[in-house]
Amino acid sequence: MNNSRPTSDSRLQTQDSKTPPPLKKGDKIAITCPAKKLPAPMTDAIKLLESWGLVVILGETVGLEYHQFAGDDKQRADDLQRFIDDDSIKAIIAAPRRLRHGKND
Repeated sequence: MNNSRPTSDSRLQTQDSKTPPPLKKGDKIAITCPAKKLPAPMTDAIKLLESWGLVVILGETVGLEYHQFAGDDKQRADDLQRFIDDDSIKAIIAAPRRLRHGKND
């Protein structure tokens, strides 16, 4: 009887992982705030993404405030799930909670 447990390496080899295709002009990407509220607008980041030809869809949680969070638990979960369920969204970006000079710390 073999009581050995699989090593982490063998488990990784059996998982079916997929690499998504690269983003291309015209692809829709979503920005959502699944945790903390944004300290400042993401105007520069959105302009950069759009300059690459991407279509930016902002989640309902961008700009929401509920204490220190970007909406209550249900709002944040629903926002993220909406993008996960939308096959036209090619990438989901979780907005950073801290911005400094337009960059994430």
